[in-house]
Amino acid sequence: MIIVGSVMAVIVLVAIVGGIAFTYWEQRHNSVDPTTVTLSITDSKGKSVTADPYQACALGSTDCTEKSMTKISLPKDGKATIDVPSTVSDTQWSLLTIYEDNAKNYESVYKAKDKKSVTIDGSKDGSRLKVAEVHAVLLGDKSHGSDSSDDEDAYTMVWAISPE
Repeated sequence: MIIVGSVMAVIVLVAIVGGIAFTYWEQRHNSVDPTTVTLSITDSKGKSVTADPYQACALGSTDCTEKSMTKISLPKDGKATIDVPSTVSDTQWSLLTIYEDNAKNYESVYKAKDKKSVTIDGSKDGSRLKVAEVHAVLLGDKSHGSDSSDDEDAYTMVWAISPE
């Protein structure tokens, strides 16, 4: 009986360790390419636009990918809603709004899982919005950057949205 109990304990232990190892392996091999993470912006008329990353940079790297800002239809008296995917909202992220009058600029920082969407105004106290930036640090395979190893790396990401 003691041998049967010992064998069962070993089987259970192997199953638990195997389950943990598989979960770890699966998470490491299903890592997101940060450069493919997009935001959704909806204007006050209900029109949606997808925002690709404006800038993606492996932490500590000076070789950063930079693309065009996402242009949206946003009148001076209008509003737009920025929806961030869980890949972003599950981490700490921030929204920086830059206006013609620098005194109106503002940055909001959100804790992980705190917010999935924010509303931006076309103007603030008469000052026109120039750009709204969403900033986040995301994990991704180094293969998405300059190093071809399977290890993960942190990427500083910026999505930039500007009125047309």
